[in-house]
Amino acid sequence: MDKIVAICHRSGAQAVHPGYGFLSENALFADNLSKEGIVFIGPPASAIISMGSKSESKSIMSAVHGGGGKGMRTVHSADAFLEALTSAQREAQKSFGNADVLVEKYIIRPRHVEVQVFADTLGNCVSLWERDCSVQRRNQKIIEEAPAPGLTPEMRADLSQKAIDAALAVNYVGAGTVEFIFDNDTNQFFFMEMNTRLQVEHPVSEMITGLDLVEWQLEVAAGNQLPLPQSAIPLVGHAFEARIYAENPRNNFLPDSGSLLHLSTPTPTHVFAPILPSPSAVAGDDIGVSALARTVDTSLVVEPSLRLEQGFGAGAQIGVFYDPMIAKLVVHGRDRTEALRVLRKALEKYEVVGLSTNIEFLRALAANEAFVNAELETGFIPKHFDQLFPPLPEPSAELLAQAALYVVLRDKPVRKTSTPWTSLASRRFGGDVHERIISLQTEDTSVDPVTVRIKSLSGGLFDVTVRSASSFTTFNAVPGHLTSPTALSTTLNSAYLTTTIVSQKPPPSVPASTAPNTMERLHVFHEGHKTTLVLSSPKWLLSLGGDVLGAGKDALKAPMPSVVVEVKVAVGDKVEKGQAVVVLESMKTETVLRAEVDGIVKSVGCAKGEMVEEGRELVNIETGLCLLRIMAIVSMRYWLLSALCVVNLQQIAATTNFTSLVNLFIGTASGANGGSGGNAFPGAAIPHAMVKVGIDVNTAPRQAGYVSDNSSITGISLMHDEGTGGNTDGGYGIFPLFPLINCNFTSCPVGIDARAAKRAEGADVATPGLFGTAFVNGIKLETTSTRRAGLIRFTYPPTSNSRHVVVDLTHDLGRSFEGGNVVLDRSTGHARVQLTGTFLQSYGTDNYTVHACYDFDSPAAQNRQSVAASGIFQSSSSSSTNITITPAKTSELTFPFASSPSSVQAGALLSFDSGVVFIRFGVSFISAAQACTNAEEEIPDWDWDKVINASVARWEDVLSRVTVDVSKEDPTVVELLYSSLYRASLVPANLTDENPYWDSPYPFYDALFCSWDTFRTVHPLLSLTSPREWAETVNAYIDGWRHTGIVKFSGKYARHTAELNISTDDLYKALVDTATNTPSDWYTVGRQNTAWTMFDFIPTAWVDPSGATGLPTREASRTLEYAVDDFAVRRAAITLNKSLDDVYLFGNRSVGFVNVWDPNVTSDGFSGFAQRRFANGTFAFSPPDAYSPIDPVSHSCARGTDNDVGFYESSSWEYSFFAPHSMATLVNLMGGNDTFISRLDHYFSKGYFFAGNEPSFAVPWAYHYANRTDLSALRVRNVVYDNFNTGIGGIPGNDDSGAMAALLTFHILGLYPTPFSWQLLVGSPLVSSYTIKNNLLGTTTTVTVNGFDNTTLTAAPPSGSNLFVKKITVNGKDNPSLCWLAFDDLTGGGKIVIDVDDDAASAANRGCGEDGLTSQKESQALADSL
Repeated sequence: MDKIVAICHRSGAQAVHPGYGFLSENALFADNLSKEGIVFIGPPASAIISMGSKSESKSIMSAVHGGGGKGMRTVHSADAFLEALTSAQREAQKSFGNADVLVEKYIIRPRHVEVQVFADTLGNCVSLWERDCSVQRRNQKIIEEAPAPGLTPEMRADLSQKAIDAALAVNYVGAGTVEFIFDNDTNQFFFMEMNTRLQVEHPVSEMITGLDLVEWQLEVAAGNQLPLPQSAIPLVGHAFEARIYAENPRNNFLPDSGSLLHLSTPTPTHVFAPILPSPSAVAGDDIGVSALARTVDTSLVVEPSLRLEQGFGAGAQIGVFYDPMIAKLVVHGRDRTEALRVLRKALEKYEVVGLSTNIEFLRALAANEAFVNAELETGFIPKHFDQLFPPLPEPSAELLAQAALYVVLRDKPVRKTSTPWTSLASRRFGGDVHERIISLQTEDTSVDPVTVRIKSLSGGLFDVTVRSASSFTTFNAVPGHLTSPTALSTTLNSAYLTTTIVSQKPPPSVPASTAPNTMERLHVFHEGHKTTLVLSSPKWLLSLGGDVLGAGKDALKAPMPSVVVEVKVAVGDKVEKGQAVVVLESMKTETVLRAEVDGIVKSVGCAKGEMVEEGRELVNIETGLCLLRIMAIVSMRYWLLSALCVVNLQQIAATTNFTSLVNLFIGTASGANGGSGGNAFPGAAIPHAMVKVGIDVNTAPRQAGYVSDNSSITGISLMHDEGTGGNTDGGYGIFPLFPLINCNFTSCPVGIDARAAKRAEGADVATPGLFGTAFVNGIKLETTSTRRAGLIRFTYPPTSNSRHVVVDLTHDLGRSFEGGNVVLDRSTGHARVQLTGTFLQSYGTDNYTVHACYDFDSPAAQNRQSVAASGIFQSSSSSSTNITITPAKTSELTFPFASSPSSVQAGALLSFDSGVVFIRFGVSFISAAQACTNAEEEIPDWDWDKVINASVARWEDVLSRVTVDVSKEDPTVVELLYSSLYRASLVPANLTDENPYWDSPYPFYDALFCSWDTFRTVHPLLSLTSPREWAETVNAYIDGWRHTGIVKFSGKYARHTAELNISTDDLYKALVDTATNTPSDWYTVGRQNTAWTMFDFIPTAWVDPSGATGLPTREASRTLEYAVDDFAVRRAAITLNKSLDDVYLFGNRSVGFVNVWDPNVTSDGFSGFAQRRFANGTFAFSPPDAYSPIDPVSHSCARGTDNDVGFYESSSWEYSFFAPHSMATLVNLMGGNDTFISRLDHYFSKGYFFAGNEPSFAVPWAYHYANRTDLSALRVRNVVYDNFNTGIGGIPGNDDSGAMAALLTFHILGLYPTPFSWQLLVGSPLVSSYTIKNNLLGTTTTVTVNGFDNTTLTAAPPSGSNLFVKKITVNGKDNPSLCWLAFDDLTGGGKIVIDVDDDAASAANRGCGEDGLTSQKESQALADSL
């Protein structure tokens, strides 16, 4: 208010018109203006105070101030009073700034009749006659008319006089409305309230009087007399005002929001009211006993008039924070019948697309017999509900034909110049559409869709066949063309038709599904009516989306876009049917969502103040016997049923020690001499820990430090990689300790070779949280850890005569020390060694600096030990083996940084009197002091058992997120499953608060060097079970991009980004940046985008003219990977509601993989392979079998310059199956389903399959894309049992940061993730049942295999065994495909049942079912869409 006053003073304004809003009835505002010498165009403050409140009655809760139905609640029982009061107060406060309420009487069959009065400052007051506003919803007016039908002149005079008296009694000035309730049962009027303002519906009064009421307001505000006396005020004809609301009448009139995509209105005849003569000029007019006892003049010949007042134009955005009224349609006619006719005709011409409106409802209302007969009451809508909301009529065949023709004509491609996109026939990117089938249905999804087949003929003619469940109609040689993007002209059954059809596509952020509001809708305006049809999404698009509205039946969803006002429940709360759960507000209207069933709150998907979209699952309520409501048990049979429901996999999870099922030694065999070389790390660690403490061998390869052989041990070190390739000497292995016995202090063998010792046979022990071993000399070693710290315990044999510990500064696994220092400090009664060292990374040429802190003075409670002697050691400059040990209590050695690794040996040596030495350590990338702090904070009391128990608890939490009944399932499968889950959660490493590169509030994760490996399986697995940890990893990627890195993306959990603290803006910028810009050195970061965007492939032997450089090998595989990456950007653009230009740009780029497809290359009788390609378009031949397991030449496929085949870690035979985002295109390129299957079979049988590297991961599942899930099921078992086992060589190749572990987990669960989508391929699990728990959503999903057969657990399941997926149900409903499950199905909670049988022939025929993964038509649809 103060701002308005200030604006008046600055502008020189003399008066303020407050409009219709709450300021128009704000006495304080009127008074403030008066004090400032500014005229308030309205009544004085005293009149507002006197007449602005409501009167009292019994059963309606109503706001004291305001109007428009805001703050009004109907109460039928005392126990509903408090809730209605609270809601009414809150809504009134928001709408009018006043939360006071009063109680009013509720009349059962009332009419709402109001009188428009006008008074001036000279004591004059007149009536501008009455209006009827009876037809309402949610206590708000929908349609108003003047005069009120059915009033006698005497009743009109009585009402008007009472209204004038009320205004004069408070010295009223200006326009006001005195409202009455007319009781249809008693014909009595009751004063209700006075609205001290000009109301929204005043135009109907203007239309019957011919007056401009705003002009009258200005005259009165200027101090002038009323322009007309009562006797001169016309009362001519009849007027209606229809309010056009953004709301859905068939959804309880709930408000809607969105963009006005299309707006076409009837043409107005007037801007204001028509000019009407005053009564004195009307022949024969006799006012009679009173100027107020007027009869409506219907004899005057007046032209029907139409007036349109609207606040929004086409393209406008209708938000949720304001009233849903978007326009007022006002008509006037000679009498009520003519006015209704004009209204109906105008409504037929009113077209809106983009959000729901009440236009169709208004059409039904204006044609309703009771309304036509003026049988009015405020309960009109519920009384005539069935007539106003009849079932939606079935669209005619003519209408469906027009809609389908529109789609075909709209989508018809326009051929431009000849390019690879239009010339390569197999792509189907260009050319005419010869025949197409369009699936259409109404918004009532319970009705089967209708298929329309459109066949293109010459000359712009079409044969159209409309087929429904009950009819079949054909239209031959139909001419059709689009006269505009929304206008179709055609001739059907000899009738020329012009029809408006407007397409409304879902927002890019909404994934495709079978829900109507996630598919394209066609709004057909024909013969005055609007019909909305749903254009079914193509199956390929559904395969990328998943059902975003797939919540359980007991989930409460947002019925409209809204703001959450209040969440009344929390997870775990017990609720009863009818209990208020969530309060929403949209367009100033509150909606209370109530529980529809008794139950327990399973999840809450919203928070107070949050904006929620229509269809968002807000609260999920778990019902049924599994709640074990013991008080309701009435029989033993019922008790048994209830108990069985509870004693399920969740209870098994609570009693199973999952860590005991983990075999940490799987994959620890040496990679030397053709060994599997899993490079798995078996030491002590918690999930995603920075510290991974374990022993190191002295032979290579030793990427993880440990090898299961008889190699000598050189120390126990603090950090290790897990399952990586790279430098065969390994990465990390920093600052190792080594125990020594039986040597003089100054002559102990501290050098790395001199101290090396053998382990006792069979002494290695490893479980999650603990590692131990023993040396042949009797020393025992044990260790456990936290995230950045740990404990090491050496137990010396009792016969030893001296006990020492070496602290090695200079030796990491890679022997790459480039400088650092060691500080020994025993000066203040404690014993501490601090170290700093710079070492080379295991990949590339970069180095890193790391710090450690060792404490040797354990407290008495933990076997306090005394340090007998200490000192430092250092080799001489002439010989690294000539080492001098210098005793000292405090000392420091510093080695300046050198650009190449040093051979110096240096560190500290400590001696102990006790037979058990207990050591605490901390690690940091910030400083040695921080390393000490980490140890002190994470292990303050040195409690060994406490640290182990905490570590085990962390692992139990992670492992229990996938649960099986270990007493029932195959023990080998169980061991493989939990060992794989363990390794998949070792990395990436959580280095939060240890970022040495930049300050950031975001999590920091490292050990991300295998993103090329982990995006296929590790990230999808974490997204299912551990989204919180996964989100932190994603945040680390984004933060890395902010400074120097790159990022990949999946759209999962887009709704939870605020909770997960992920900046989606930065994420998207990172993706676009990575996919668009070329770094100067793309060898170390980023992509070769200059070439990619110029050629749509990565050319061979091409020099970037921009000067950017990198390693120019792997051209073909980089093309294939870049294509998938760009599909990820496209997916992100859709999920994050970014520009459609980006969606199309990156979507088109994602099909660039076809540009390295050479159809002329043949191998083993199969044609078409991915190949390198020169910039001029010619191909560079690489033998398809190069770097396959049977490569006769032994080509290189590494990152080095010796890679001359164009593929990374794979062959062309294998990589040619890689286009996970468009496998249908690959099927077509290879010759169709049959050839594709034959080619897959040959790939496996010939030996091209290379299980040890990632490009092979998805190939066993590729049969799905040829509609042969049965072959995938057989192949997956063959791959698992031929390549994985529980031995030390149980991984086919290195674990690649858990990629192999996650792959095996998916194989066991019968799933495979498709990159950057909401789908997982589904097959035949290797267990009979399992549950997945999601640590973000708090959900538990159980997957059960009906008919599970243990005989299938072999590389070659016997004929007749139950292996083939026959049926899938999700929460009791048939899954739309036998080939895939939606991500939300697996994370949303509930039950998934997979039925399997032994009928191989039937399995081959049924394939993926009706909604399978791919077909020739879908391949064309994908290609055309991009």
